[in-house]
Amino acid sequence: MIMKKVQLLYVDMDGFFQSMDSEPVLSVHSIRKRTKYMRALLKINREVAQQSLVILKNISRILSPYRDAQVMVETFRQFSISKTHRNDPVVEEFLLNNPFYEDPRPDMFEQDTLAGLMKQLAIEINTLTPEIDDTQFSTWLDAGQSRASKHFNQVQSASGSETVHAWRKKTKQAWYLLRYKHGEEISDPDHVIMKYDELGKLLGDVHDLDMLLEFILSYFKKYPSQPMLQYRNEILAHALDRGRDIFS
Repeated sequence: MIMKKVQLLYVDMDGFFQSMDSEPVLSVHSIRKRTKYMRALLKINREVAQQSLVILKNISRILSPYRDAQVMVETFRQFSISKTHRNDPVVEEFLLNNPFYEDPRPDMFEQDTLAGLMKQLAIEINTLTPEIDDTQFSTWLDAGQSRASKHFNQVQSASGSETVHAWRKKTKQAWYLLRYKHGEEISDPDHVIMKYDELGKLLGDVHDLDMLLEFILSYFKKYPSQPMLQYRNEILAHALDRGRDIFS
C-alpha cells in the first residue's frame, strides 16, 4: 500500500512537470509538496530507499529558489497588510526583481536535469515496490509524532529560527504520515489531522517570515526588523497554543 501511494504521487508529480511551462508557479509548488510526502513515506525504510530519497531531495533543491521567491513576495505582502504595518515599496520592488520571481520557470538546463531525475526516480520506485510495505508503519508513525512532540518541547524554551524550523519539519512529516493513515478527505476540525494541518500552516508562516527577514537584512542592513519579528512572534504564540493542544 505504501508503494502504491508513492507511485500515485509520482504520477501526480510527472503531470505537474509536464505543465511546468504553462503553469510554473503551481507546478513548482505542487511537485515540491509531493516530494515531501514521498520522502515521509519512504523514510520508513531509509536504507532500502536511500537512492530515491537522494533523487527527491535533488528535485526539491532545484525548485527551491523558485518557490522561495514566490513565498517571500506573498509573505511580505501579507505582513504589509497586517493590522499594524504598512508596505515598504522599496523592499517590495526589490523582492519583485528577484530573477527567480520574474521568471518562475526553471531554465532549460534545469528542466533537462529534472527530466533525468524523474526518469531515475521511476526506475527506483519500481525497484522498491516489493521492498517497502506497511508492516512498520504504526511504529514509524508513533516515532514521527514523538519527534514532533520533542521538538515542540525544545521550542518552548528556545524559539529561534533553526529550532522552529526543525519543529516545523517534524510536524509536517508526521502530518503526511497521518494523511496516509486516515485519508485526505477529513474536514472535522477536531480530528488530529486537522490539528496538525493548522499547526503546520502556522509554523510555515513563522518559517517564511524568518526566511524573508534574513533575506531582506542581507541586502538592507538598516531595515527595521522589530515589527516583522513582533508579527512573527504573534504567529508563533498561536502555534505554541496549538502544540499544547496536540502534544500535552
